[in-house]
Amino acid sequence: MAACASGSAKVVRAIVEKGAEVNEIMVRTKIHACHEAAKGGFLNCLQILSAFGANFDQYTDQQDTPCHLAAAEGHGMCIKFLAQRGQ
Repeated sequence: MAACASGSAKVVRAIVEKGAEVNEIMVRTKIHACHEAAKGGFLNCLQILSAFGANFDQYTDQQDTPCHLAAAEGHGMCIKFLAQRGQ
């Protein structure tokens, strides 16, 4: 999640290629790696997560989806990417 929050696409790819669970969530906040990438506007991280089967329909404890967070921050390309995946 930290790699997604900072936009480190190379690190994200390396981690998921080593078997990291792309749908892991933080228990208390229900934040998912996709939420972090979308909030930061890191399309390349979202694309990597998508390639490894990430679920973009997860909600945080505040009922936000990754698309909600991308929209709140004005990340149009992330919104388009997520919308194309049915989010």
